[in-house]
Amino acid sequence: MRFTLVILMICAFISARSQNNPDKKLSSKELKLLIDSLSKALNRWYVFHDRALLMSNTIKANFKDGNYSNINDRSELCKKLTDDIQKVHKDKHLRIRFDPEEALSLVAHMP
Repeated sequence: MRFTLVILMICAFISARSQNNPDKKLSSKELKLLIDSLSKALNRWYVFHDRALLMSNTIKANFKDGNYSNINDRSELCKKLTDDIQKVHKDKHLRIRFDPEEALSLVAHMP
């Protein structure tokens, strides 16, 4: 539950930073922030530390190789990230999703 909240907070932060146009493609800086934040959350909160490191390394390598840079749709980006981490460790409970309403609600309740 705590890990899910951390992932939602990351997505909320990214959404809030670009809430003027949620359909706009993430900039390379926003995408890097998302990948770095997701990587940190995996390594800090995921129960299997060895798998967290593998998932983290996978998405970082994919980012470095430009595998996420041509994805214009945020929901599609989340699906691609989910697919990539589940190729490493098939945890069907772990999903990345883009939910702008929930993100804005979380941001509204942040201190």
